[in-house]
Formats: sequence, structure tokens, C-alpha cells
Amino acid sequence: QIQTQGMKLLTYKPEVKLLTIFGGTGLQADVEQLRGRVDVLLATPGRLLDHLNHTEGVQRKVSRTRVLVLDEMDRLLDEGFWPEVQKILSYLPKPEKRQTFLLSATVPKTLEGLTSTLVREDKSKELRMVTEDEANVHGHVSQKAIIVPSMGGIVPTLMALLLAAQAVPNHKVMVFFVTARITQTMAELFEGAGMRISEIHSRRTQSHRQRVCEEFRSTKAGIIFASDVLARGIDFPDVTCVIQVGRPANREQYIHRLGRTARAGKGGAALLLLAEFERGFLEDVQDLGVVVSPAPAPNAAVDALVDRGVGVVRAPQRGDSDRAAQTYVSFLGFYISHLRRIDADRPQLVGIANEWVRGLFALLAPPPISPLAAGKMILNGVPGITVEVVHNQAPADRGDTGSAGGQLSGK
Repeated sequence: QIQTQGMKLLTYKPEVKLLTIFGGTGLQADVEQLRGRVDVLLATPGRLLDHLNHTEGVQRKVSRTRVLVLDEMDRLLDEGFWPEVQKILSYLPKPEKRQTFLLSATVPKTLEGLTSTLVREDKSKELRMVTEDEANVHGHVSQKAIIVPSMGGIVPTLMALLLAAQAVPNHKVMVFFVTARITQTMAELFEGAGMRISEIHSRRTQSHRQRVCEEFRSTKAGIIFASDVLARGIDFPDVTCVIQVGRPANREQYIHRLGRTARAGKGGAALLLLAEFERGFLEDVQDLGVVVSPAPAPNAAVDALVDRGVGVVRAPQRGDSDRAAQTYVSFLGFYISHLRRIDADRPQLVGIANEWVRGLFALLAPPPISPLAAGKMILNGVPGITVEVVHNQAPADRGDTGSAGGQLSGK
């Protein structure tokens, strides 16, 4: 998207060479272009670091950088990207030898100290590039929250909301989920129910993501299920509604997702769908005008569609025998990382996850998880958790025939 705008700006400046590099594409194509002249380089941190470490001449090129721009700065400086950004900065001129732009719609207070290390404090300025009305997009977006008693109510409620959204001409709906794996499972379910769903998340290839983005950008009506791959930066025209399913990681994430609608002065609607144990998130956004609304009334037609979709995700698929386990671990991983912000402790969260995954996949018991996953999430010994036990193959002279799988509850 930035490349497209950059090329427009350079229409009458063909001598200025712009190059864009990012993951999911062939490295060799980048190498060939990096050998030539590069005046403006657009890059994702991981791909740029790959070339700094392995492609001859790139370190020398970036050492002459005159202008550094960190777009979506708050995202680049969080725990996930900051180590890579730090390494890249070590190859660049010091702040006093370059001009630095830090761009973001939101700047959490936790990052204010960090940003000061990237610019010249004696000559830095904070600029607001939009009017107060434009900045507060939530002021002209209808925001509602629906709280369902348990996770079992999420799918029927979302089904009812999407059926209502589809009835609106030229509807463009973006639905965000908390993890890529859950996004994939929900897309399979709703497609199985007969809805036409576009799907984009980190489990999809780069080429798939690019194609889906272009299709959704150009379509007059459609529904897209997404993880936070689409939460910020990318502009889709005429999005009529944004639905966030599950607790956003923080207030800033909620606002960025909300900003996918009501763009360019147009209106839009936003819905936040939470289970009861996530209700506390409303305190983080209570000043943004979020109104709690009742869930749609039970509906036989909705129930029939849910049953149809659930039947699809329960059916075994080639190469995806661990779908239930992956969805289960993904759910646990996300909410355990936000345990202090939800109304549940570890045993209670495990109970919520177990009830949800058993109902969704028609299981008699929740799937076992690997010892590694249990250790990372500090779930060993938590009631309701089943940890896989792998029996190592014993020496042949003992008469053992090999390894056998087993399950050990509570460890």
C-alpha cells in the first residue's frame, strides 16, 4: 500500500528508485534489486534484517541513511518487533546524523521513554497530522458491545449478526479474532454454513494474503475474517462494520481495528462480542462511547446454520487431524497471556476452554497438549489439563517393541 502511494508521488521523478521488500517472497529477487540504485527502501523488519546479515553491500547502503521512518511506530517498538528494530538501528547513522519520523495513530505511555532514544530530543517536535474530529474516529462510529454468558454463545451470536449485516446492500464487514488459528477455524465453520467468507491471517501464504486484500478492497460487498494482520495501516474503502470477537489485547488495538471503518469522512458501525469472563475490557474503553446491547434473540434458522457449520469443522480433514488441539492451545495461549486482565484464574480459564472446545468439536474430553506447551503456559498440574506423555523407545534387548502414546491427566 505504501509502495503504491510512493510510486504515484514519483510519477514525474523516474530517476528516484524505490524498492519494497517483505517476507513471504523470494530472497533472490530482492538481492538482484539491492545491487542496483536504491533511493527509498520500504521494508518489514525481519526481511531487512535478513539482508543486513546475509546480502553483500546492504550494510553499506543503509549506513548512509539520511531519513528513517518508522510507520505504525507503537507496533514496531513493542516486545515482538523491538529486538529486530534495535539490530537494524545499529547499522544506521546515529539520531543526530539522520532525520527520524515516528508515525502512529496511538502512542501508549509505556513507549514514551523508548521513543526519546530514537530522535534528537533537543530538536524533536510532536505533530498532529489530523484534526481532533478526525483523530477521534470513535466519535462518529456507532459502538456496541454484546456480552454472552459463555463461549458457547459466541458462534450463534456472530452468525445472527452476520446474517443481519448481509441484508444491508453494499455491506463490507471485517471480523477480527484473537488468534490466527481461531480465525482459520471460524472461517471454516462459517463457510461450511454457506456464507462466503474471505480469510486472512499469518497461517496463510503471502501471495494468498495479497490476493485476498486486493479482492476485498475492490469488492462492493463482502465479509472478511482476519487476525491482526489487518488491524492497522491497510486501507479498505467503504467498510460498513467492524466486529471484534474476543477481548482485544489492549485499548490501542481496539481503536486501530475500529479505524478500519468510518474512513474518509464516512460513517460506520462497530460491534464488540465478548464472553462474560472478558467483560472487564469494557473498563478500558468506557470513555469511547461503547454501549452494551442485548444479544440477538434465539432463532431456529440461525441454529440450523450453526449446526451445519459445526458439522464441517468436526469432520476429519486430510493433513489437519490436530485442528481441535491447535484451536484449543491457541485459545489458552492468548488468554493466559492476558490472565491479569480477564475475570478468570488459570483453573477457571482451563474450564472455560475445555467446555468450549468440547462443544465446538463434539469431544468427550479436551485434547491433550504437548509438555512444551504446558510448560510455557504454566499449566502443569492445573485441573482439567491433559498433557501428552511420550514413551521413549527402550533398548531392543529388553523386549520393548517401540513407543506408545499416552495421556496423563493433571500433569
